[in-house]
Amino acid sequence: MLPTVPALAVSVLALAVSLGTLFYNRKKDTRARRQSIVDDFWLRKVIAPVSIEPFLKATTELCTTLPDSKWASNGVQTFWKDQAEESAKLAVAFLAFNLIDQPLCGTLTTKLEEIDDVVAEYCGLLQQSLENNGVPPPPDRNVAIEAIQAVCMKVYDAVKAHQEKVN
Repeated sequence: MLPTVPALAVSVLALAVSLGTLFYNRKKDTRARRQSIVDDFWLRKVIAPVSIEPFLKATTELCTTLPDSKWASNGVQTFWKDQAEESAKLAVAFLAFNLIDQPLCGTLTTKLEEIDDVVAEYCGLLQQSLENNGVPPPPDRNVAIEAIQAVCMKVYDAVKAHQEKVN
């Protein structure tokens, strides 16, 4: 019986490794399937087209069309009103994130409000400056654009972080 002990030990070890591999692969496949459903389907096919893509387009347009001191006061007011309407549409579209992660949706909603705050403060100060012949001086347009872009990056980072943690 002594000569068969090494063969028996190797057989038991091979059986244990085979079973371990089977359970590991099953767990890995389940995780990959879940990630595929959440990331590939919900995020890429459903949520991104209705929220992230319009957000990217809207914020790019916002940064390029943000008024400056050459605008008329009533033009700034109209721009501000139009931007508030666009922001409301984006906020509704971002509610789709509730399908995959409610805390993420709350974070993104807060970030959209930050952009609204930047635009409101900038347009308010610009309008005040235009109505009072440059007193106070008009706000710096580039600073406002940088602030909007910084918040946009926070939105993208939050979505990216969510994608990375899906397992």
